[in-house]
Amino acid sequence: MQTTLNTLILFVMMNTTAMLAQEIRTPLQYALDLKEMKELLKTEAEGKEYLPVVLVTGNRIPEVSVTMFGEKVIIVDNKEMSRLIKKGHPFIEMGKASFRERAGKAEFIFFCGEMKVKLKLRRERGQWTLKSISQKNRKNYFWNF
Repeated sequence: MQTTLNTLILFVMMNTTAMLAQEIRTPLQYALDLKEMKELLKTEAEGKEYLPVVLVTGNRIPEVSVTMFGEKVIIVDNKEMSRLIKKGHPFIEMGKASFRERAGKAEFIFFCGEMKVKLKLRRERGQWTLKSISQKNRKNYFWNF
């Protein structure tokens, strides 16, 4: 009985994760396709090779398959897991991923080099659109711990 229950719980969790991954994939792909994100990565790379794009998620989203510049994005949970980052390869770090399917809203915060980018997206008539974007230089931030 316990084995059957554990198997059922595992099956439900796997299906939930797969559904969440599929739901968040579309707005994330839209965000990565924005010309502002592409220009930011090119600028912050400072002439270094930036393909393939590396996205550090910090376990904020389930594993999804997305592309940028026509190539598959390498997604890692933390910076220490990527050999490319250890070699100095530029990367995008996810600071926040908020997604509300029923409300048709998504919000992402990305860090790329010295820049912080905040994106708010909205789904209108089945299509994701950019509601707002803000970019700030994070050199001016002071962290008091």
